Formats: sequence, structure tokens, C-alpha cells
Amino acid sequence: MMNSRSIWLMLLFMLLLTAVAGAQEPTGAIEGVVLLKGTREPLPFAEVTLSELDRTETTDERGRFAFASVPVGTYTLEVTEDTIGTQSVTVRVQAGRTVAKRVYVRRDATVLDDITVIGEREPEAVARQELDKQELAGVPGANNDPVRVIENLPGVAATSVMGFGNDGLIIRGTGAEDSGYKLNGLEIPQLFHFGGFSSIVNAELLEDMVYYPGAYSVKYGDALGGVIELTSREPRTDRLGGLIDLNTYATYMIFEGPLGENASWAGGVRRSFIDFILPEVIPEDEADFTVMPRYYDYQGIFMYRVGADHQFRLTAFGSDDAMSIVSDRDMEDPYGGDSFNMRISWHQPGLAWTWTPTENLRNYFAANYIWAYQDMQFGPDYKLKMYLDQVQFRDDLSLKLGSWNELRAGFEGDYAYGTIEANVPQVPKEGDPGFENVTEDTYTIEESDDVFEAAVYLEDVIAPAKWLNLVPGVRLNYHGYLNKTSFDPRFSFKVWPTENLAFKGAVGLYHQWPGLDEYIDGYGNDELDAETSELYSGGVEYDFGDGWSIDAQGYYKQLTSLVSGGRVGEEVNTNDGQGKIHGFEFLGRKKLTDRFMGWVSYTYSESKRKDNADEDWRYFDGDQTHNFIILANYTLGENKDWRVGAKWQFSTGLPFTDIEDAIYSADTDTYIPVYSEDINAEREEPFHKLDVRLDKLWTFDAWQLNTYLDVQNVYWNEYPVGYEYNYDYSKKRAISFPAFMPTIGVQGRF
Repeated sequence: MMNSRSIWLMLLFMLLLTAVAGAQEPTGAIEGVVLLKGTREPLPFAEVTLSELDRTETTDERGRFAFASVPVGTYTLEVTEDTIGTQSVTVRVQAGRTVAKRVYVRRDATVLDDITVIGEREPEAVARQELDKQELAGVPGANNDPVRVIENLPGVAATSVMGFGNDGLIIRGTGAEDSGYKLNGLEIPQLFHFGGFSSIVNAELLEDMVYYPGAYSVKYGDALGGVIELTSREPRTDRLGGLIDLNTYATYMIFEGPLGENASWAGGVRRSFIDFILPEVIPEDEADFTVMPRYYDYQGIFMYRVGADHQFRLTAFGSDDAMSIVSDRDMEDPYGGDSFNMRISWHQPGLAWTWTPTENLRNYFAANYIWAYQDMQFGPDYKLKMYLDQVQFRDDLSLKLGSWNELRAGFEGDYAYGTIEANVPQVPKEGDPGFENVTEDTYTIEESDDVFEAAVYLEDVIAPAKWLNLVPGVRLNYHGYLNKTSFDPRFSFKVWPTENLAFKGAVGLYHQWPGLDEYIDGYGNDELDAETSELYSGGVEYDFGDGWSIDAQGYYKQLTSLVSGGRVGEEVNTNDGQGKIHGFEFLGRKKLTDRFMGWVSYTYSESKRKDNADEDWRYFDGDQTHNFIILANYTLGENKDWRVGAKWQFSTGLPFTDIEDAIYSADTDTYIPVYSEDINAEREEPFHKLDVRLDKLWTFDAWQLNTYLDVQNVYWNEYPVGYEYNYDYSKKRAISFPAFMPTIGVQGRF
């Protein structure tokens, strides 16, 4: 029989066993990463909570988190962050095991990237417009091309329908060839594929698109109109990703990812379907020809970082456009002929080096090589072939001398060697109504030559007070072939009387060298000088808060030394032309915040010129008095994955010169039109249209699927494109284009 002492010892032993067993309760661990659904991007600095245990951790920069010594069981894992709210998943912990958990959370489709895709990054810029990437993606009528959204901003004339028009932009009254188009600081041959249907550079691979309608820095030159600058973005460094887009008129694909710890790459290619679609949508009774266009482009980017100071970028861009117009009529005129064939191809590898040794010093150097080929054939007799090898380079230095002063300086150069083989008439100049003299003089050219251009600039950004910015600058330009120089002094200012109100203004000179066809020996005049624009502009900005703002500005440009055809008996081209342009631009805008975004854009402009002092003033070819656009997008659904948008546009018709009579030519048995002496005295009918767009986004754990319908000119309003005449020009009828174009697309992104 046990005594009392033994009983107490046994009870004490049992208590010890119970305590040990409790201390060794089975546990496990949780290690995970929080990723955004669809994009698989990590979500940093989010709070992750085990609700049942009231334990919280914060994700690191890569979205990772961990919980150690978690008792066996099933738990609710809650993730909280400003852009996603609170979302939860269930996790089961087993004894002695570490649970690896990928937590996918949904972010609203309207949450914006930090990237400014259209904007003027300099706070002192006189014309400042900014659109976020999410806003650009769903603009109705842009054919899913963010670069074409620029056409909806103030200062740009509406000269095309459904994207068919110029391969550039008519900005503030001057021609598309009078504006500059830059990629990573260097010139590109064209901004859009033939007719402006699609941009040359895929916007998916861009970090910035900067639109300067005027009053731009001395960093830019050789342009009388505006400047569009595109900047390549850095490919993603976290994982392999990409997208595939297939729509009615084109398809493209992009892939990107890391290469080791310090490098990344991206590549993409695009091909149009227009050559299959367009002949089917143009009614046979509207055109006596068959149009066969097509285009493709490609781009590649390689980025490499050396420490925190050096970034190297290698790029490769290229484009190839081809179009054939085969006439169904038997025409004797050698220009009309039986066909028109065109091909424009260029390839542009380049490199860039950004050096940032301190926060106050930054240097950017870029260089590229362009190989370009152009082949055109007009009927059986006329042809033009051009081969071009070109090297461009530039260097931009920025030095902050203090919190109130930043000095900027740089230089750029361009060397080109080209060969031209041609048998062509004199190309019509601005205001020339057509090839009325093609049956007379033609030019046979077989020429090889080189051209060198260079420029240096210096400007100082001065902020003597928080409410004031002053930017004086100078630029010196040189043209080797013409052996001429030009000098551009410019000054701009911006004043903030209050935090939300700003007044701005600018004055300066802008020069542009004549085009190659205007000065090349044997065809043009090698004594030409630079064209000049004297600009005065001013405006006001006001930010109402909550994304609402207005921007209004007016301007006046005095143009001198414009290249014109010259008087009878003089050189084929002279600098006798003059011009004057004035206008007003307004943008009232609601930025995308929660569900709604939109803007109202209005441009008033009057642009006139004369080719010499003896002539009367007449309108520029691209003069458009009024251009009004109202645009809105609204996001629907609990997860904001539906988006509907609409855009209505009204534009004044463009001027043209009418045909008054015709002269019979016995040599060709055709009639030659005689145009009115009142150049551009007539004007096309105004045009208006409504574009609508619908998007639906499906978000899965590892990828996203977006479907979209973009319909241009919903109510089928016909766009006036000119007149068709009978054989002797005694009768005419208006030609209009039934500009209804639906785009159906699907895009997968991973």
C-alpha cells in the first residue's frame, strides 16, 4: 500500500509530463508572397495577419512574408493595403512543415501606374498636358494605340478619319513635316505608319510620350510646329512576362524579362491585316481602284546597370510599309498610269548611356544608325528610289547648382549619306493644288551626296521663389550642305499666385532647315536658308482638386523665309514665303480617380501664308479653324472590370483649290486641269463623328484577358475627301468616305 509521500510524488510527475506535452504542441510555419492577380507583380509593404492568432507581418519589397511557430490548424490569412483594401485566403498548417503560400489579391482595374505616358515632365513647361497610362488605354477611336491619343489634345488638327491621313501630326497650323518626332532623344523617320493608321513604335514599350505643341525648350530644334518625344521604358526585372494582342486590323506580341541580376530585355513584333480588310470595306462604286496596303514593325530593348550610377540601353527598332493602288481605268496620263506602288522601310539600332554620379549631376548620351529605303512608282514612267545611311548622336547634361537653379547644356549631330535615283515631276509645294504640269518638265536624278547637321544649346532653369520659374536659353544650329547657321534665343516663365493657379508665357525663335528635295543639287536650290518662326504665347492653368483642372493658352507665330516655288523665271525654290498663325487652345479635364475620366478639348486656329510679297494671303493646306472634342470613360462593375467610353468630335473642313477650266493636250490626248488663282479659297464640308468603346477585363491568378470593341463613326457620317471630275473637268461630284470602322480585339497579358 502506497504511503502519502509516494502519492504526492506520482502526482508531481504527472503534472510535469502534462507541462512538457503542452510545451511540445506540434507547430509549423508559413512562408509566402503576395502577388497581384493577373500581373503577378509583388505587393510590397502590405500587412498580412493571421486572424485567429492576432499576429501581423509586413511584406518586404518583393512582397514576401513569413510566420514561424504556428500551431497546427486552419487559419484565415488577411492582406491589407491601401489599393486593395482587405482580402483573405485560407491556409492549413501541418506539424513540422513549412507551408509555401502564394497569395493572389485583386487590385481595382482603375488603379493607376506611376508612369506618366503623355506629359511634359519639366514643371516650367508652358504647355503642360499629362495623361496616365490607364487613361490612354481605353480612349475611343484610337484603335487601342495610346500614341494616337495625342490627336485628341489641343493644338492638333483633325486631318484624317479612321486613322487614315498623314504619317505625322499637323500642330498649330504647320504641316506634318514641320514637327519633330523623337525616340530616346533622336529623330525617327516617321511617327505613324502609312496614312496615320497606327504608330510606328509600340506604346507598350514606352515609358514616356511627351507632346510639346509649341514653346518648347532649346533642347529641341529643326521644327516650326511641335515636338513629340518617345522614351523607351525599362523591361521588367522580376520575371518573364508578355502580352499578345489580336484585333481586326493588326496583331502584335511582346515578351520581356530579366537576364541575371543587373540586366533585362524586351522584344516585340507587329503586323497589319489592312491589306486583307480594306479592299472588302470600300464600296466598289466609291473608288475605281484596289488598295493593297500593309505594314509591320519590330522593337527590341536590352538594359544593363553597373552599380547605381550607370545605365546602358541597347535598342533596335524598325518599320516596313508597302502600299499598291491598282487602277481599274485605262488612263493615258503617265502620272495616273495603271498603278501606284510605294515602299518605305527603315531600321534603327541604337545605344544610350545614362550617368548619374550624384543627385545633382546627370548626363545622357545617345547614338544610333539608320538604314532607310524608299521606293515609289507612279504609273509606267515615274519612279523614285532613295537609299540612306544615317548616324545620329546627342548628349544632354544637367547640373543642379542649388535648390533654385539647374543648368542644362547639350549638343547633337546628324550625318547622312544618301543616293537618289528618280524620274519625277516637280513635287507640289505647300498650297500647290496638284500635278498640273506633269506632262511638261520632269527631273532625272542620279545623285549621291552627304549632309551634316549639328547644334549646341544652353539653358538655365531658375526658381528664385517657390511661385516663380524663369527659363532663358539659346541654341545654335549648323547645316553643312547649305553652309548656313541659325540662332534661336528663347525665354519662358511660369508664375503661381496660388498653389492651384498658374500663369505662363514664352517668346522665342525657332528655325527649320529646308527638306532634302528642296535644296538638293539638280532638283532644288542649294542657296536656301533656314525657315524661321517667331513665337509669342501665354496662358493660364487652374487645378480645382479631385482631378478637375483647366488649361487655356493663346499664341501668335510670325513665319519668315518659308520655302516656296518662287516667281516665274527665278529659282525653282526660294525663301520668299511668309506666314502668320494665331490660335487659342482649351483643355478642361477630369483625371481618372475612381470610375470616371474625360476631357473637353477645343482648338481655334487661323494659319495663312503667301509665297512672295506680291501675292495675297491665303490659307495653309492644313488650316482648320475649329476642332472640338468631348471624351468620357466610365468604369463599371464591383471589381471595376467593365469600361465604357465615348468621344464626339466636330472639325472644320480643310481648304482646297478648285478647278475652273481644262486645256486639251494633243500629245497625250488628255485634258490638263486649270486651277483657280485663288489658292485654298474653297473649304471642305465640316465633319463630325461619334466613337464608342467597350472593354471587359477578366483577371486570373497568373494572367489577364481583356476584350474590347472600338467603333469609329457610329452613325456612319461620311467624311469628305475631295471631288471627282469627268474627262474634261467640266463636271464634278463630291467624294466622301463611309468612315465606319469597328475594331474587335482580344489581349492576353501575363
